[in-house]
Amino acid sequence: MYIEEPATIKNCELIFDCPRRWDKLEPTANKAVRVCGTCDREVYLAEDREALAVLAAVGECAAFAGPANIFEDQERDIFDLDPLFAPYRPGIRCLFRTQMNDLIIRMANQKDAKLLTELSYTTFWDAFASHPKNAPEDMKHYMQQAFTEEQIALELADQNTFFLIAELDEKAAGYAKIVRDATEEGITAERPIELARLYSHQEYLGKGVGQNLMNACVEFAQETRHDVIWLGVWEYNPRAIAFYEKNGFRAVGKHVFQLGSDRQTDLLMQKDV
Repeated sequence: MYIEEPATIKNCELIFDCPRRWDKLEPTANKAVRVCGTCDREVYLAEDREALAVLAAVGECAAFAGPANIFEDQERDIFDLDPLFAPYRPGIRCLFRTQMNDLIIRMANQKDAKLLTELSYTTFWDAFASHPKNAPEDMKHYMQQAFTEEQIALELADQNTFFLIAELDEKAAGYAKIVRDATEEGITAERPIELARLYSHQEYLGKGVGQNLMNACVEFAQETRHDVIWLGVWEYNPRAIAFYEKNGFRAVGKHVFQLGSDRQTDLLMQKDV
């Protein structure tokens, strides 16, 4: 064995902790893949938690060995096993295709917690603080809860949550947050994924950052085999509603968005992918 301890298996058939052990599975020619005789599925060995999250996102069975350097005796890693995983290799800076040569859209990691906290706080304030329906105390209450570095770090650690960061001129120009398998009443889908946030920095509005982030989110939804991407948008945000309609989203319902003490109404919109 080239791992220090037996790896546990995740996501076998359904998303749950499988009781079978890596060292009890049938080996294959590739040391990072074994076959489960119970469900007759391949099980991939993830070298770190990022790999584990990607494997879970695309619906594969995965084993995780913990901190041991399980790939020290081979050059291939989990991201070489299938082209589907290749865009999410840790360390690759440009993960998504863009329509702008100088724009980079990459997957965020734990090291981006501070950057994302500052970016999310600034972009939310710029988008909504000046609207007459948003009381300053409600804005402050919501933002102090949603946009702390501790909260963003927790979300980055969640294997169902992914942040995409757009960088232009080596500066953070915008970001998106997507949550796999999240749904609400009114959303019609077998494998929904939520576009929870999409914001551009005020400095880059009108320069295509938002559209490229949207394209990247749809690309991610397709590559991770979701059938619908959905979102909630404030009913008094006509510019955003028009943007989503332009991108093929349609209104399917409403839900409450709690901004401090203000129960606001969001339109629920979804798009087939």
